[in-house]
Amino acid sequence: MAAVDVVNKFGSVDSALRKLKRICDRNGLPKELRKREHHVKDSESNRRKRVAAEKRQSKRIQKEQSYISSARKRIRTKIEMYSEVPVKQESSDNAG
Repeated sequence: MAAVDVVNKFGSVDSALRKLKRICDRNGLPKELRKREHHVKDSESNRRKRVAAEKRQSKRIQKEQSYISSARKRIRTKIEMYSEVPVKQESSDNAG
């Protein structure tokens, strides 16, 4: 177990306690305690990691798609602004 020294000269116990809590939070002690509270099988931890990775990937793809669609809109408006022939609008059915 890690030892933590809290030096609080001429201060109250409450301030020392707050200081201790802050030190523990910085070191990640509460997170580690929650992690070690129950045993998690390897298969379960691997499943959680896989689900988290899939979620991150889907968020990244969604962000890229929204960026691409907004870039298309900007380009379309610039083309319409500088040309006499109107640009055909894409239907939302094909967006998928």
